[in-house]
Amino acid sequence: MFISRLQRKGAAGLRGRLSVLACVLVVMAGAARADTQANGSSGQVVRQIEAAYLYKFASFVEWPPEAFARPDSSFTIGLAGSDALADELEASLAGRTVNGRKVAVRRLRRGEAPTDVQMLVVGTPDARWARELYAAIKDRPVLTVAEPGAEPGADSMISFTVVDDRLRFEVALRPIKPSRLKISALMLSAAYKVEKGNP
Repeated sequence: MFISRLQRKGAAGLRGRLSVLACVLVVMAGAARADTQANGSSGQVVRQIEAAYLYKFASFVEWPPEAFARPDSSFTIGLAGSDALADELEASLAGRTVNGRKVAVRRLRRGEAPTDVQMLVVGTPDARWARELYAAIKDRPVLTVAEPGAEPGADSMISFTVVDDRLRFEVALRPIKPSRLKISALMLSAAYKVEKGNP
């Protein structure tokens, strides 16, 4: 009976956290729409919303232990071709943690391998560079995210997109399975589109 109560309590807590995620995603999507309507294009507010999305993604994805070099390793977000978003992340995530790990932001330059990152954000429209980045972390436990207008590539797990003046995200399941990442069901339900691909 005690175990049953704990299980119910744990399930209720998970449902509560997932409900919070759903609310946050709705609010962020609305804010993105307000900004694009006011400014006619994505600007600083949209980058703030992207940064908030990335931080929330990290809370609802489970990384295997081998994704980190040491028990005290930081949770590192690597960004390629996205200096403006890197600036925003450095400002908004200063002092924040993901599952008890400090968050670090790393700017990647062309020719630099995205090693020791748990999340890779591709903001470059350069298809060749994007392919090199995805190839370097293929089947590794790295969550890959493509910004709007970036080259998503076949191995991008999450792609930001603007739909009806709202910043949304799409999820591709095919590259997730070999990465050994676990993504929450509610995060998938909050996505604009989920591409199942080949099993």
